[in-house]
Amino acid sequence: MACLASNAENFGGDRDRIFLGGHSSGGHYAAQLSVTGDWQAGRGLPRDVIKGCLPISGVYDVSSRADFDDWPPPCLKDGDDGHDKSPKYRVSKTPPPFLITWGDEDYPFLIPQAKEFAHTLAHGGGDVETLEVPSMTHFTVLGDAANPGGSWNRRAVAWIAARS
Repeated sequence: MACLASNAENFGGDRDRIFLGGHSSGGHYAAQLSVTGDWQAGRGLPRDVIKGCLPISGVYDVSSRADFDDWPPPCLKDGDDGHDKSPKYRVSKTPPPFLITWGDEDYPFLIPQAKEFAHTLAHGGGDVETLEVPSMTHFTVLGDAANPGGSWNRRAVAWIAARS
């Protein structure tokens, strides 16, 4: 983030309008950075460096091991309860705005996680919107995001414009 903020102008960007997004584990990391307030100062960044977060089909709670069946999250070690690696439990102060997206045919455990995370953000005073994309799986929802005419792309562009 420090590199991005320092070099945004070199690439036609604006360091004061950084929106972060990602899909699946990328959505998890984008959400984790966006809600965690203890890393910015050490990197010379303002706490509100991230102006909004747009995770797609992210994992927001890795503490719910039962959700993962036989595939435990690789970020957990024996004895780790996963709370510090779960954006759901890291919301501190007022989070930046969020547009949380998933496909209606996504992995069954991700949909309730997204809804619960949205509730947590809203309860913490956050500006949060959700988008459930019809007839999309965990993977096809990413293709929709890459399509300029797709429902996510249209919504994301309008959502960012309203917050810039």
